[in-house]
Amino acid sequence: MNFTILLLALALASGACSACQRPSRPVAPEQQDGRNAQGMAPVGEPAENADMETSCCAQCVDAASRDPAGRDIRMESCLRYKGEFGGLMGVDDRCVAFFERSPRRLEECWKVVPRK
Repeated sequence: MNFTILLLALALASGACSACQRPSRPVAPEQQDGRNAQGMAPVGEPAENADMETSCCAQCVDAASRDPAGRDIRMESCLRYKGEFGGLMGVDDRCVAFFERSPRRLEECWKVVPRK
């Protein structure tokens, strides 16, 4: 009987011990565009990508200035403005491809290109 109690106590102690261990903290996954969870671009990002971001964000901000949504649009994807928007060109095909590789919200583009 003492042997059974001893086995039971050992089984409970080993189960309690494993329950006390915390799982390791998950590492923030890389976003699709290579930016980390904080939105920071990796060190050494090519200047041409930064130029592309500036010109494409300018198109996004310009098109958004014609958005009659009547609501807060800062969380809108720049892909919302692809093609013709509001009677004028919104985001062209070259920038659509850029935003598909590197998604940006209007709010992020306002940081790159000031609002109109």
